Amino acid sequence: MAAGRRIFLAYLVYFGAIGASFPYLPVFYRDLGLSFQAIGLLTAIQAGTQLVLGPIWGGLVDRFPRSRLTLPLAAVLATAGGIDLYLADGFLAVLSGSMLLHAGLPGIVPTLPPTTPHPPGPVCPAPAPRGAGDPAPVPGPGAGAGV
Repeated sequence: MAAGRRIFLAYLVYFGAIGASFPYLPVFYRDLGLSFQAIGLLTAIQAGTQLVLGPIWGGLVDRFPRSRLTLPLAAVLATAGGIDLYLADGFLAVLSGSMLLHAGLPGIVPTLPPTTPHPPGPVCPAPAPRGAGDPAPVPGPGAGAGV
């Protein structure tokens, strides 16, 4: 399989799984008997965990670009959180599983290859250089007036 297709497939599977699971997590929490306040608290903690750990995972990938450990580590962490959520029966167990899951998820995307192969040739040609005395482009009359 070509590299571009593998990258596309990896992103498709990852974001498909995220998009399919996130709307149902609060329903799952409610089915476990958690209150709406507890579900709101869990959702806020999940978002905060991803917000804090996303740049840390990105920094690890930037610091160790050739390491093949960051993606498996993030996947194992997220899987452990998912298993913990599956086995959870109370708020503290759901909290620990949720934090593990959402600590591993932001580590998966920065480790996927950041670019896809481009077709041969310039993708976005650079604009022609202006001379030193050329004025900056100024919009003509009617620009931005909905004309």
